[in-house]
Amino acid sequence: MTRLYHDYSAVWAVNFRVFYCWCAATGKPGFSLDTYFHLDETKLYRKNSYESLFLHQRYVTPEQETLILRLIDESYDPDDWHSLQANVILHLAFELAPRPSQMYALNAEDLEIIEAAGTQSNEANYFSLWLPLGKQRGAGVPERRPRRISAQLAKKIQLLTVLNNDLFGMPIKPLFCSIRHERLPANYIGKALLDALTPLCEQAVGATLMRHHLGQGLADQGASADVIADALGHNSTVAARAYIAATPTIAKIKSRALGKSESYKNIMKMMLTGDISDKRSFPKERWVKGVVHLQYVVGVGGCSLPANNHCPKNPIYSCYTCRKFHPFSDGPHEEVRSSLEMQAQTFIDSAANAAELDRSRVPVQLEQTLEAVSAVVRRCRENLEAGNA
Repeated sequence: MTRLYHDYSAVWAVNFRVFYCWCAATGKPGFSLDTYFHLDETKLYRKNSYESLFLHQRYVTPEQETLILRLIDESYDPDDWHSLQANVILHLAFELAPRPSQMYALNAEDLEIIEAAGTQSNEANYFSLWLPLGKQRGAGVPERRPRRISAQLAKKIQLLTVLNNDLFGMPIKPLFCSIRHERLPANYIGKALLDALTPLCEQAVGATLMRHHLGQGLADQGASADVIADALGHNSTVAARAYIAATPTIAKIKSRALGKSESYKNIMKMMLTGDISDKRSFPKERWVKGVVHLQYVVGVGGCSLPANNHCPKNPIYSCYTCRKFHPFSDGPHEEVRSSLEMQAQTFIDSAANAAELDRSRVPVQLEQTLEAVSAVVRRCRENLEAGNA
């Protein structure tokens, strides 16, 4: 009878009970009514929601992330339909981490282009993908929510749509198609991801690995459980709390908040501002100014937004990660960095005194701005050295 206490699922338990009941009714040897009652009283073990996520978390290392980014940039031919489609699947999985079932439901029309006011450059536009929710089976047309994507991914999606239409000689609604111009099955999409990631990551599990990577990345940036759950399309915050529980130790939080993390610097290399400019190229009313840690700073750069457009974000803090911001080569960027370091240290000291440093998200939220400022300082220095050479 020991085997009766094994971890059977609910479906298998019902099947076994029916089987035992049938054996007892037909007089099979070894089965009796007492056996059935004993089985009926057996309590089944049920796992807690997302229990395996807490115990077996898999993430992408910074080295593996570099390899994936290189693969995204180089592993496709814009004129080859098969390689382009596989690349778009990988790129989309890296940026938004949707389930294969969500990619299956994507249509070409789900890409939305928001044109920036007062500019003719396509690089200045914003791109959104209306991603269908993944857990709405039987609900008819799934609800879609907009998710911002990079200009590089948007360009690939546009190119893939054109190739789809040219290949089949008619407008094709699905974004990912099979050779029979039908929607590419979700299991094919999952296999394409697994094939692309396995040579780079020994523990590759396809779309699941990308979802863990996005969830942990958001948690490390100090995102709340609600934000992580929304980004991953979860109905509860249980899984999000698993990612938050795995955030860095206090020492790592201090290092990242002060902009000293080498792995984070590699990520920040992709988050550049506009071109380094001269103060004379911008009218004074377009100069960026603001307060950083009680220090008033002016003339760090110019904003290329039209004069009648007012940026709703916090000046200086948001500027160093904005493409509309053009740092001045002789701007007081060192002063901004020094003020940010003092502000980060103030928050670290306050949280440490309250014994809540491991739960405080404010120092971590300053890391992006601090490292972005450091990146601008390095670029200005490189431009100056190139000019003197």
